[in-house]
Amino acid sequence: MEKLTLVTAVDSVTPATQAVMYEAAAAKYVMLGIHGFRRLVDEGAIIFRNHPNRTRRIYLKTDLDDYLKALPQRNIVSGRVRPGPEGKGDQGDRS
Repeated sequence: MEKLTLVTAVDSVTPATQAVMYEAAAAKYVMLGIHGFRRLVDEGAIIFRNHPNRTRRIYLKTDLDDYLKALPQRNIVSGRVRPGPEGKGDQGDRS
């Protein structure tokens, strides 16, 4: 007799994301150009790691997420104003 295992049903499966990236992939992940990314690495804003006996730097996704979370936040409350119907060329009552 075979044993059956019950598993929970899911609606969707999230794609797997890699935990370690090289420089080009890490720059794309944080949406920066390669030169801007390198500048932030040199300034220490983005952390890198080295494998023993290897020369290429590696970047952990968790470190990149920490960098992104540390960026300043702003809410657009009054910055953008979308003119309503009364704001489009309405110059008052002309009766």
